[in-house]
Amino acid sequence: MATREEFITSAADLRFRAGFSVIPLIAGTKKPIVSWEKYQKERAGYGEILLWWSAEDSRNDKKGIAEVCNLGIVCGSISGGLVVLDVDPRKGGSLGTLFRKFGLDLTEAVMVETGGGGWHIYYKAPKGKIINTMVLLPGIEVRSEGAIVVAPPSIHPDTGKEYKWVCSPFDREIEPLPFQIMQAIEKKKTDNTVSVKGYGPEPTEEIVRSVLREVLLSVGEQADSQSEAINHYILGKFDKRRDKEIDRSGWSYTLARLLLEKGIVAQDDHIRLATVVYGSNVHKSKFKNRADRWQDACRIADVAINADYSEGIDEFTEVIANKYKIPPFPEKICTGLIGEIAHALDEISEAPLAYLYHALMTCFSIYAAGSVTLNTNLKVKPTLYTILLGHSSHSRKSTAIDKAIDFFGDALGDNFYDRTYQGFFGSGEGVLKKLADVGQKNSRGLANVLWSVDEFEQVIARSTMEHSILAPLLQTLYESDRFEYTTVTRNVRVTNAYLSLLSSSTIDTFSSMWEKRLTEGGLLNRLWLVAPHPAKKLVLPPELGAEGERLKEDLRELIWSLEQGPVIKVGGVERRLAAEINTHKIPLTTKALDLWTAFYLEEFPILTEEAPEAARRLETYGLRFALLTALSRKEFEGISRDTLERVIALLKYEFSVRKALKPLDAKSDTAKIEQLICRKLCEGQLTKRDLYRSISGHRYGAGLFERALDNLARIGFIHIERKGKQALITLVDTLD
Repeated sequence: MATREEFITSAADLRFRAGFSVIPLIAGTKKPIVSWEKYQKERAGYGEILLWWSAEDSRNDKKGIAEVCNLGIVCGSISGGLVVLDVDPRKGGSLGTLFRKFGLDLTEAVMVETGGGGWHIYYKAPKGKIINTMVLLPGIEVRSEGAIVVAPPSIHPDTGKEYKWVCSPFDREIEPLPFQIMQAIEKKKTDNTVSVKGYGPEPTEEIVRSVLREVLLSVGEQADSQSEAINHYILGKFDKRRDKEIDRSGWSYTLARLLLEKGIVAQDDHIRLATVVYGSNVHKSKFKNRADRWQDACRIADVAINADYSEGIDEFTEVIANKYKIPPFPEKICTGLIGEIAHALDEISEAPLAYLYHALMTCFSIYAAGSVTLNTNLKVKPTLYTILLGHSSHSRKSTAIDKAIDFFGDALGDNFYDRTYQGFFGSGEGVLKKLADVGQKNSRGLANVLWSVDEFEQVIARSTMEHSILAPLLQTLYESDRFEYTTVTRNVRVTNAYLSLLSSSTIDTFSSMWEKRLTEGGLLNRLWLVAPHPAKKLVLPPELGAEGERLKEDLRELIWSLEQGPVIKVGGVERRLAAEINTHKIPLTTKALDLWTAFYLEEFPILTEEAPEAARRLETYGLRFALLTALSRKEFEGISRDTLERVIALLKYEFSVRKALKPLDAKSDTAKIEQLICRKLCEGQLTKRDLYRSISGHRYGAGLFERALDNLARIGFIHIERKGKQALITLVDTLD
């Protein structure tokens, strides 16, 4: 059992080093001694901590307790957005459930082993996001706002055992709450939504549209600024006026809900903001006695205000709630010089960090390829076929590509542009010609080319043309540095060829573009897919300034080092290696090799068994990213264990992306629609209209959509329930 001094030290460390709000608990229990509502808004001082755990604390004596108080942490925003997953095996919870259900990698998680045989896993909520305490699964609870967790070295009230850190917040930084857990929380909140029955009839689309027009009129005529307009509209219109036939006070819920569920879109930002603000904030008192305390309305409004409004189309796509089971991008991979550049561009661009990092690394790969390789008999060729996937044109995929190419171009000039081709090749022969031209100009005969094409669909379209060699070319050059194409009239041959591909696609297009011969040929599993991430908003993006110039100079120095030959120490003396093809072979350090061996022999087989197609060539990409990341970090003499740890985290992320975003495997448009319908309904019940919109049914036509629904209903995969004019569709079983 910990001493009083140890408790004081632990409490002070958690308060001042970790930034948590701490409180004393009755010794041997989970009950607070103090009225802890105060400490949900402010943190205790050191004097209070000394008082709570001192022998003179009379509050302990009043309760007849002689032992040292237990230590509690107040979760939520007061503790930096602390969210704790409370796993209790006695109620059916387990770490295995978290792995199987959400694919959580807990190897680097801040974690406590509780005195009751369970676990507390510490995370940070997304910035500005309020997470409510709830039961997520049997035996697994999310503890955040309004909740306390018992902290080490406290004693469990039932077992008498001590709470212990498996990994403390002083050993590792607390990771962001995994995206798949956020999804589950959002779904749970939706499932628990309180009915709006009794708050007036649900407004029809026509009524809501008339309300939106009224907002526009109010905004346009009676206010000089956007915020003033919203204020005036809320306080002046709906707060004071009631319609006898329609209870408008209930609309603060239904307006926000309709905005999502029926795709009712205000084309003007003023309308959107006014409606959303109204939907989440007006008549808070109306919701005060409801179980959800109007939080569902706020949640829906929050999604709506951050939604993507497609230009010229009267519908919207939800971009905040990721509909695919993809973990958050492991930002720790953004290390070394390329990571620095990615973070710098992230500050001045709306493109997500994951897009920027991968675009930059793909640009960098054409300098590493042919100059450096791994010290192994495996031929590790560090080229990348990178595809940025997004929900729509608003996800900033092309922005990320442009930013990366512009940065490399500004830093390296023609040295970079001469090896880069932006646009469409008319055929595979065009790619070969570009490679041959670059190889002839290069002093070492290296044919290193970056092919940047905005729409990956165009690559696939050319690959499926009759007699096209583009797909075989891409498949061959992924592993080999040679390709020869011979016809009756000509022969084209390239050697020392290193091709990297950088492209983008919407998810819907990517999912439906593939033909069987391309998937069977292996092109799909040679691609590195980057998952969709919400794009941030920057009104006036700043310039990179002096920091950008420094990074460009560092990049020039790194590229020069690769082209001239890196400097390494031999017998304590620095010397530059000759710049010959693949002269320098970088080994894995002993610790890095041990880590890679454990991953390859223990974890990788599990991934392969779980989803063979998603795991295919993953280990190959792992060695490529290990080499590229090491070069970015200037680890010329040996790849460190830390680098390998970061790369393995990236591989697990890619595995989840591939599983979630695998293309449709169908031989007809009807079969494709059937698969799209089942995938979409995995997220929950939808009306027929919403389902049609969400899978972009207009691409195939209403006739094929209806036929696909009939097929699935007849076989028993879906259930269609009629409610008035609406048809509610529920998934019964999946096609996979």
